[in-house]
Amino acid sequence: MTVSIRGAWLILLLTLFGCSSLSPTGSENSALTSESQIVLRLAKYESAMREMNFEQVAACFAEGGEIVNPGASTVKGQKAIREFLSSFSGFAILEISVKAELTEVAGTSARQVGLFAQTFINSAGNKYRVGGHFDALWAREIDGQWRITRMQTTQDK
Repeated sequence: MTVSIRGAWLILLLTLFGCSSLSPTGSENSALTSESQIVLRLAKYESAMREMNFEQVAACFAEGGEIVNPGASTVKGQKAIREFLSSFSGFAILEISVKAELTEVAGTSARQVGLFAQTFINSAGNKYRVGGHFDALWAREIDGQWRITRMQTTQDK
């Protein structure tokens, strides 16, 4: 995998949403619309990625959630996602931006699309900037939390 693809994966994951330990619960959750909850989880996900807390990032996904990127193998399941992200532990994130352009909710399912950008340094000290689009599918689980079921990114050329 090239550095730019690895960077795109990292950005995607940084761009992701919905960590259970980072989300509102109880009465706070019920006071927000589903769309607002998802947008808030995206912002909190971005924060977890900035901190490179891969345990919290993996918790943003449903148990069978997956990351899909063109030209790369699908990463499926929280454990696989956590292990995949851990391969970036030698990287340092300098900047990250994850912006939703559209969030659509239909019952307990949702779709969110937007833009991501990230600047990072790899373990060799090389600086990279990657960005592109993301398309995320969400599901509200039985515990009331929104989690990602499928995240796909497309890196800008």
